[in-house]
Amino acid sequence: MYAKSLFAIIFNLVKEREEAEDILQDVFVKIWKNIDSFSESKGRFYTWMLNIARNTAIDKLRSKGFNNSKKNLSSDNFVHLLDDNTKQNHKIDSIGIQEFVKKLKPKCIQIIDLFFLKDIRNRKLQMS
Repeated sequence: MYAKSLFAIIFNLVKEREEAEDILQDVFVKIWKNIDSFSESKGRFYTWMLNIARNTAIDKLRSKGFNNSKKNLSSDNFVHLLDDNTKQNHKIDSIGIQEFVKKLKPKCIQIIDLFFLKDIRNRKLQMS
């Protein structure tokens, strides 16, 4: 009866359907375990459940594990960039680096060129 409205509150905070579904399940477990702490004199049952849902979602957003999972992107997003070594310039351009570098100050571009060339020289030395 309350699942849709509680899910909407949670999803509005976490912005991910699967994560919101997991949190909703945790919320109903918390409601079940803490039903004795509900008091009609303090407010409506729906408001009490809503606060549990909101607080659980906020706790999840603040958790270290949740924040770390957002920092790590799946390698599946980048595999297509590595499959053909013959088109290096195309690969760099396909992720937008060249356009970004063009907008930098000339001194910054020179530094990037030096690091890039140094890296290429080091790779050649390691291969020989």
